[in-house]
Amino acid sequence: MVPVPNQYKHLYNKLLNGDLKNEVGLHPFFCQAGDKYLNTGKILLFIGKSVNGWVTESKDVNELFDPQNENRIVNRDDQLVWVKNHEGSKEGYNTNRSAFWRVIKAISKEITHTNEWYRYVAWSNLYKASPKDGLPSKSLRKKQLETCKDILLLDFDSLKPDCVVFLTSNWEDSFLPIGGYTNDRNQCQEWDNQKYQTCYGRCNGRLMIHSQAPGGKKEQEHADAIVEIIKKNVTKVGSRAI
Repeated sequence: MVPVPNQYKHLYNKLLNGDLKNEVGLHPFFCQAGDKYLNTGKILLFIGKSVNGWVTESKDVNELFDPQNENRIVNRDDQLVWVKNHEGSKEGYNTNRSAFWRVIKAISKEITHTNEWYRYVAWSNLYKASPKDGLPSKSLRKKQLETCKDILLLDFDSLKPDCVVFLTSNWEDSFLPIGGYTNDRNQCQEWDNQKYQTCYGRCNGRLMIHSQAPGGKKEQEHADAIVEIIKKNVTKVGSRAI
């Protein structure tokens, strides 16, 4: 369960019925956490750019936050279990075909030492409203940027991760600094014959890793670089050594 302070509801209302009031067909997204995340060290929060379609197009914040609503976006029953359940899916979204989820899986299994890795991690996105297919356009990103900054900071405060992994190819630059977080990348690790860099530094006590959106890149090398950074900088998941 993700803690849901009242400020979330206010910000989503501002986003959907203020910033994006004239936009239609958008899918709002809310951060997710596996059922063991909060009790086992809160180690890994992965950040993507945005979703490509989600549960509903509703802008009714009361519906989106209603725990009895089947189409709510907040604390859904299948939080991150759906990633496992959609592996090899023949209908709809197949997570086996997603470079994003394949890289997250490779990193998480290595760090959590379990095949049930999805129960121990959290996931959010920079932009919280997206069209059904594809990433939000430049103009759509601009309209929601400031409110999404506030929501992302609230994600950090609510989920309290030890390590934030941006898989966003520098899209995060538009979001930082927020709440004292900076763009500082004190150290970098190269991979794929020095074609790419994954950079990192500490800010507000958290390890901040800035890396690439995984699509079209060497996934195992990418995952290995991030795992090495985490192992050098974080020693435990809860009471267990990494």
